[in-house]
Amino acid sequence: MGLIDPTRRREYNRAYYRRNRERLKEAGRARAAKNPERYQFLQKRSRLLCKYGLSFEEYTALLAQQEDRCAICRTDMTDPFPSFVVDHDHITGEVRGLLCNQCNAGLGFFRDDVARVRSALRYLGGNQ
Repeated sequence: MGLIDPTRRREYNRAYYRRNRERLKEAGRARAAKNPERYQFLQKRSRLLCKYGLSFEEYTALLAQQEDRCAICRTDMTDPFPSFVVDHDHITGEVRGLLCNQCNAGLGFFRDDVARVRSALRYLGGNQ
């Protein structure tokens, strides 16, 4: 059997999903209800790979490299998934590290702008 054209396969899959949307959604809900922990893990693993190009193994290695702590404030997080987020450069997409929600939000509010962060440090009385 020869290779299937990826474009044709994608079109077929999309058409199949449109025809069977409700049945497929119901089957997914049933699987999730049957084993919610596994479903949550699979969703998070998929999100890591799709959004950041990061496998679960790479995520856990990065977490171990950071000693299970936020890369900025060094807060120890005992349950990494709800508490840690993947920080990445919005221009290059490169993963920088794992942050707690507060540090990630802080960088977001500063729009990843080093000049804004330095200005905030001066405002707070820092040396930068």
